[in-house]
Amino acid sequence: QLIEDRGTGVGSRIKGHCRYRGRWFDIMCGKRGNVCITSEYKMFQTCVYCFEQLKHSQFVEEKNGKIIKRLTKGSLMYINPECVSRSAKSRDTFSSLAIGLSGRTSCVLGVPIPHFSPNQISQYEIEKYKTRASALPRIRED
Repeated sequence: QLIEDRGTGVGSRIKGHCRYRGRWFDIMCGKRGNVCITSEYKMFQTCVYCFEQLKHSQFVEEKNGKIIKRLTKGSLMYINPECVSRSAKSRDTFSSLAIGLSGRTSCVLGVPIPHFSPNQISQYEIEKYKTRASALPRIRED
């Protein structure tokens, strides 16, 4: 099971809703099985296929004769035209894929994906990631 590391949110209010998740949640999850804490840094703004920046999709609305651009905050738009996945995706589905990929990589390799690392990406970190990833056995296609 993968859980986030971005604070516990005890007592904070988000859009009128209280976040009731503290240290007890991490302990409770740990009693049921293995837990890996993964970083959420840039998870929601980076494409997992090409690692390019994502943007919120926009729509144009006319109100009282004025044209207004509004963001659609529930979906993300791909900017890279050469990406494998060139369409708008649901933010929740995409985020769970990114968290799973980053957490799995951190567990297997011991190093986060450089694009999701909160530290500045150095050439050394990229080489370390490539070295550990190349040591994994390849899947053979027969």
